[in-house]
Amino acid sequence: TRKASRAPPKAAAAKSKPKVPGRQPPKAKATPRTPGAASKKPAPVRKAASKPSKPKAKVAEAIAAWQSGIAGLQRLPTRWEVHCAGEESNEAFGLFVDENRCLMGNENGLVLSVDHDTGAVLDSYRLAAGVKCIVGDGDYLYVGTNNGEVYDLTSKNPRMIAHIRGMKEIRWIDVHRGLIAVSDEVGTCVLLDCDGELVWKTRLNRLQRSWMCRMDETGVYCGGVKGVVKCSLTDGRTLWEQGAIGEVLFGVHTEDHLWVSARTCHGAMWKRQAKSPGVVVKLCKKTGAILAVYGIQKNEACCVSPDGKYLYDAGMLRHVVGEDKAVPLDRAHWSGVSRKIPAIMTLQAFGDRVYAVADGPVPFLCYDLSAACLDGASRGTWITTKVSKWETEDRSREQVATSE
Repeated sequence: TRKASRAPPKAAAAKSKPKVPGRQPPKAKATPRTPGAASKKPAPVRKAASKPSKPKAKVAEAIAAWQSGIAGLQRLPTRWEVHCAGEESNEAFGLFVDENRCLMGNENGLVLSVDHDTGAVLDSYRLAAGVKCIVGDGDYLYVGTNNGEVYDLTSKNPRMIAHIRGMKEIRWIDVHRGLIAVSDEVGTCVLLDCDGELVWKTRLNRLQRSWMCRMDETGVYCGGVKGVVKCSLTDGRTLWEQGAIGEVLFGVHTEDHLWVSARTCHGAMWKRQAKSPGVVVKLCKKTGAILAVYGIQKNEACCVSPDGKYLYDAGMLRHVVGEDKAVPLDRAHWSGVSRKIPAIMTLQAFGDRVYAVADGPVPFLCYDLSAACLDGASRGTWITTKVSKWETEDRSREQVATSE
C-alpha cells in the first residue's frame, strides 16, 4: 500500500525579538541661555519595533494533505453502471466513446448504446456472434465479431460489410480516414476500405492473439504474443518490430506514442518492475523504441487521459506520466481500489471520465475523475451512482443484424 506522503513540518512561529530599551542620553547640564541662541533638544531615540509572528495557517500543509487524500482514495466516484441480466455470458470487451456515442459489446453479440451522463440504454443491437471491438470515425461506426465479420452500425439497422476469408475471431479493429484495420487471434492483419473491400492482408506468427490494432496516417500497429509490429498502410510490409515486449494484451495510441499493456518487458528498465503483475510500455510510433516502462497492478487494459498527464491500468490505478524511464508500481495512486474494481477488459478515457467494460454482472460502468468529484471523494462526499438494467424482456427492442 502506498503510504501517504508526509506533510511538510509545521513552520514554527517566529519569536518576536525582545524589546531593547533605547538608552536615554544623559541629561544635559543646565547652561545659561545665551540671548539669541536656540536651545538644543536631546535627539529622539527610535525604539525597535517587534517583528510580527508568522501566521499559523499552513497553506502548503493543507495542499499536501489534499493531494495525499486524492492519491490514497479507497473507492472511485462512479457516475453510472449498466447491469445485464439473462445473458449467457457476462464477459464484455467491446467499448467505444466519443462526443455523441457511448457503446458496449459483449460475447453474446449484444451491443448497447447508452447515455453519457446516466447510462440509460438508448439503442440495442444483436449480432450473430460475440463482439470484442467497436470503433467509430466521424458518423461511421463499425463492429468486429468472433466469426470474422465486420458490421456497419452507422444506421439503426446493423449491416454486414465484410466476411474476411481465412480470418478467425476478430480481436480488435481501428479506422482512419475511411480505411479499416482488423486483427484476429491467429496473427492475421488486414486493411479494408470503407465498403469492406480488401486493400491488403498479412499474417505474422508473432501477432497471434493480436489484442492490439491501432492505425494512423503512417501505418498500422499490431501487438500479439511476441511484441509489436508496425505495417505500411500501402502494402502491409513490416516497417519495424519491437520484440522486447512480452505478450500484448491491449494497447492505445496518442499523437506520437503507443501505450502497450503487456505481461512482461525485457531489458534493463524491466528490472525495476520485476515484482509487478504486468507493465505498460511506452513506445515511439516512428521507430518502435521503448521510451518508458510502468509497473501496473492489472494488465488486461490501459488508457491515457486526454491531457496526457495520467496513465490508468485495468486495476484503475493512476500513474503520473513524467520523464522517468522506469516507474515502479509503488508510485501509483489509489492503491486500495483494485480489490473493489471488477475484472476490467477494456478502458477508454474521455474528458474527465474513464469508461470500462468488464467480466461480471456489471459489464459497463463510468468513473467520474473530475477534480470536483475527486475532491469530494477525498472529503468523504460521494456522487450517487445511477444504475441502468438490461433484462431479458428488453430483447424485443434489439435491432438484429442483416447481411448484404
